Amino acid sequence: MEAADRDVDIVPWRAEDWARGRAQGHPFVLTILREGIELWRAPGVPPLDQA
Repeated sequence: MEAADRDVDIVPWRAEDWARGRAQGHPFVLTILREGIELWRAPGVPPLDQA
């Protein structure tokens, strides 16, 4: 939270869960795509808007 200089919510989803939620138009995923700020990504994982 200090590094982001704001309150943060951590969303620990596996890549396959994220891809399924995005494909299904899950409201939570769509909100993250619209409003989220990616702080860290595991090596080899594509950016959220490309997953």
